[in-house]
Amino acid sequence: MSFLERINWHSDDGVFFPMLMDWARNQYYDKVIQSTVPGRECVEVGFGTGMLSLLALKHGATHVTAYESNADRYQLGQYIIDHLGLNNQIDLIQQEFSWRTPVNPASVIISETVGTQLWSEHLWFSMSRTQTQTWVPGQVFMQVIAEPVAQTFADDLFRPSEHFEFFNPAVDINPDWVTLINQLVQKTPPHRSVNYNTDNHQTTVWGGWTYANWVKINQQPRAEYRINLGNQTMSKSDTRGSVTGAIDFDRSHLELVVELDQTNNQPVLVVPRVGFCHHTDQGPISLYLDQATSWGGGCTPLLVTDKHRYVTIKHCVSSGIITYSLE
Repeated sequence: MSFLERINWHSDDGVFFPMLMDWARNQYYDKVIQSTVPGRECVEVGFGTGMLSLLALKHGATHVTAYESNADRYQLGQYIIDHLGLNNQIDLIQQEFSWRTPVNPASVIISETVGTQLWSEHLWFSMSRTQTQTWVPGQVFMQVIAEPVAQTFADDLFRPSEHFEFFNPAVDINPDWVTLINQLVQKTPPHRSVNYNTDNHQTTVWGGWTYANWVKINQQPRAEYRINLGNQTMSKSDTRGSVTGAIDFDRSHLELVVELDQTNNQPVLVVPRVGFCHHTDQGPISLYLDQATSWGGGCTPLLVTDKHRYVTIKHCVSSGIITYSLE
């Protein structure tokens, strides 16, 4: 298994250990997959260790076709499938998935190809260009908070990162898979058990940065764009007004303009928040990426200390990079 020597569990996409341990992320996908896949074929974009494929099978998917473009992670994925005896349930293809990849219109496409700033792992270029496919998650969005803050607020933006001693995804999933991942990353001996009790994690206040906890508890968005893959529309609301139309997949950036309120000459903290939303029979389920441990601080905030009336936030759909311009 020479491929294991080239896999970095602390930095590589798809096998990033903090992501695998991200309780908010894992519970979110467990819930939305449960509501979407029973009795249906599934496609997973970016197999990694196969967690989402395993969740799909757990919730009644009839079969999973998974795509993994990286050669080493493809070998890892095939080893996991072989070891768990899932060759009749999961087909793994060494190929990069894009919107041009032929897919059965009745299939559910499950994707977690996102980075800290949403777009940095090519999600934009894999999203369907038709209304015939079901995507999980069904919506992606960015919201912008812009509120006056105390001058001392910027002094403490970071929290220490967490350290994990063993792998526990905090969702009920194939225990043989959990044991295998623990063996592969050499975090625990093979005999160590994993506790699936997630009660302590359901109410955890996630967020790697102080500002993330501040905005999600206290503030409402000043602007938002939301991309709905179910009906292929994009809605936007900002200082310029509100509009809904077809998704323009040819554009390179998405923009929001926000009017600043520098009351009493206070600095204004501008915080973009990105995330997912999926509508289920029980209502919409959302995940903000700054609530999830593996995404850390999410999008870089802007502290405006000089007098300006507007800030334009540009979000690049190929890199995920967010830039600001003030006027």
